[in-house]
Amino acid sequence: MKRLALTILLSLFSLLPKAHAEGPCDAALIKSTYNSFSSDHVDWRLATLVTRRDYDEIKHNEGASAVIYGVPVGESYEDFTKRIQEYTDSHQESLTHDQMLNILWTGLDATSGSAYKDCLNASIFASGGLHMAVIAATATEVSILVNWNPVGRESATIAPKWIWNAKGAEKLPKQITQGMVTVVIPRPTVVHTLALNYPGFTSSIVLEPLSKLPHPPPPLPMIETDETYSLGELPSGDCAKFSTWYTICTPDKPDGWTVVSQSFVLTGNRACNAYSECANSTLTDKKVCWRYRMQGHDEECRMGHGNTGIQYSTGTLTVRWRHRQQK
Repeated sequence: MKRLALTILLSLFSLLPKAHAEGPCDAALIKSTYNSFSSDHVDWRLATLVTRRDYDEIKHNEGASAVIYGVPVGESYEDFTKRIQEYTDSHQESLTHDQMLNILWTGLDATSGSAYKDCLNASIFASGGLHMAVIAATATEVSILVNWNPVGRESATIAPKWIWNAKGAEKLPKQITQGMVTVVIPRPTVVHTLALNYPGFTSSIVLEPLSKLPHPPPPLPMIETDETYSLGELPSGDCAKFSTWYTICTPDKPDGWTVVSQSFVLTGNRACNAYSECANSTLTDKKVCWRYRMQGHDEECRMGHGNTGIQYSTGTLTVRWRHRQQK
């Protein structure tokens, strides 16, 4: 009996309160779509798919300001999942796994490379047999990649039977020849099943209109946070000389953080502008920098006995930031 290896990318996700991807290319699908949606078309419900491993990799690559399906990464994976649960509890809105698939496919780009496509090529399309997977979609069309890779003495051309009770049935190929072909069909206005049948095999993909966007999550309140920055104790110049210039700056902050106020003090052996120089070198609503230097003690050098006149002081920058509360 002839046997074909038929692989269809189907139920990627189980329908659970927190559905996590489990298929061979699911993590790659998340990496290819988590930031692909415009801000007015993002669906935070998809964030329930993100595993700790996915979260850690995205945050490592994109930083603390990363947003995954419209949800800020937060301080930790626990913060991230807690925020999603709060959204879910307050809105009582969820998706079926087929709805999730149809949204994720819409976040793919059929003309560019992605981790998801690389995974399909390596894990699915590279093996022998007949393979089919949705590779991209829009609000009006769905692109399906079909690959026939004969095994042994299998014919280079086969004639599968398609079942599609919606517009675009005439675009489905009557025959499939060795290699890859992209089939584009209209996205249905109601839920329909696309089925592919070949003797001994039958599989299907559920296609449907895009789900309505959920209510946006409520914005977190604005708060103010004081942070201090210091380079620690640093030496003055020797004798009557000044030290080199020392510069202290605020670190880069996520979008939405703005400077409310700032101040700089020099403590220890010297104070600002008393045998020292302190100057504000950068001041914007996103960045603050101060530079300072200290003069040594010439009177100590005049005492001899190997005195260098070097003493130590500490510069401290304090900045008040306004930003949205982090959960």
